[in-house]
Amino acid sequence: MSGMANLINDHKLLTHEIADQLGDVRPVAVVLDTLNKSVVGSESKDTDMASYIRAAEAIREAFQCVVIIVHHCGWDESRMRGHSSLPGALDAELAVVRDGEIATVTVEHMRDGAEGTQIVVKSKVLEVGDDANGRPLTSLVVERYDESANVGVGPRRDWPPSLKVFRAALVEALLGFGFDFKIEDGSTVKAVDLNKVRSVFYKTYVVDSDEGATREQMLDSKKKAFARHLEKAQQLQLIAARSEGNRQIIWLFSPLEVSYA
Repeated sequence: MSGMANLINDHKLLTHEIADQLGDVRPVAVVLDTLNKSVVGSESKDTDMASYIRAAEAIREAFQCVVIIVHHCGWDESRMRGHSSLPGALDAELAVVRDGEIATVTVEHMRDGAEGTQIVVKSKVLEVGDDANGRPLTSLVVERYDESANVGVGPRRDWPPSLKVFRAALVEALLGFGFDFKIEDGSTVKAVDLNKVRSVFYKTYVVDSDEGATREQMLDSKKKAFARHLEKAQQLQLIAARSEGNRQIIWLFSPLEVSYA
């Protein structure tokens, strides 16, 4: 359904309209695209955002489905824009960053799941039919993208200074907790659990924050910094990653980056 909406006042009407359109079918997801276009008020005011959250929760309860809120990030990359009550009410926060045809989805926060998980996808144009004049109609879809398949393609990229702390944490974790891991091409690399890298990173990363910041705020800053560093390293094809159930494993693309004793 296109157009703007006042979710706070109209969520009951919206729920009825969805139910009328679908009949006996119930949605598994309702997407609000975007938060800014579905709220009348200020996304920075506690009263407005508290009412918006309650409205979104009412839709979730009506259909027993997930409610996905599309929200633009702010100028400060360390946190989403708007009132702090929004991230506090979420079950999960996923950040999507696009670089040309490649997009990386990172689980920055998840109430009952692993954080730091990443999915890399590549956009693809498909023909879905013809218009009234016989011209092809197209739509954009995304496919899972395997960055490791591009190892050795193109020039070798060096680690930028901004990833110095992350690289040091990865090397330390590899040396202390690394294990042999066979990848798809049949070769064996030295890999490590992502949690080990995160633990080392948290110990070495210094948060530049205002005096008086709480321990929770400091930890939250480190979580966001680690997610940004991890995402950047993957985008630059400096590391590769795999999911093994609930286990996240990463390794360096170039084995020459680390010297094993």
